Amino acid sequence: MNITIDYQKLGLRVRQARQERKLTQQKLAELADLSPNYVGKIERSASVISIETLVKIATALKMPIEYFLQDSLMEIASDNQEKEISEMLKGMTPKERAFALENMKLCKKFCQSLLENLFV
Repeated sequence: MNITIDYQKLGLRVRQARQERKLTQQKLAELADLSPNYVGKIERSASVISIETLVKIATALKMPIEYFLQDSLMEIASDNQEKEISEMLKGMTPKERAFALENMKLCKKFCQSLLENLFV
């Protein structure tokens, strides 16, 4: 499995969490023992962030690390999952595929709602 991190999404999540807590980049930098310039670079995805730095930011924002990585982690798993779903669909009748699609749509809404509520 090829592990990649989407630093743009991660940076946007850092910015979103910081703004939701009404913190400036300066204040987050103080809380996380980082420079304000570095926090800005992370939010703009102009810098690669280490796990240690992510832990500092997550701790300062009182957020689980998973919140910042969830988009990337889902992308990592999606390649294998898409192949598996495709293989399953091949053996279905058109009626079964339509039924499966409707159920997947419902499941997607449920999962999105669940994730939103977990990180509120």
